[in-house]
Amino acid sequence: MARRMDKRGIGGRVMKKDAKRRRRGAVQVEYAFLLLFVMVPTAAVLLAGGRIMYTYYVNTRAAILNPSP
Repeated sequence: MARRMDKRGIGGRVMKKDAKRRRRGAVQVEYAFLLLFVMVPTAAVLLAGGRIMYTYYVNTRAAILNPSP
């Protein structure tokens, strides 16, 4: 006596598609919060720090390559 599985799922219960959509939407909101509160500030810090490091690199390279001590 094998159970027949059609659109009802396991045990004859009707599977709801709306629950999957809600979870998918919750994941999108979670990624949006992650992007907003973590990635954007991190990118801003890296941009500011990168500018400072590049300026330091250019000044050091100019001092090393300067022919007169």
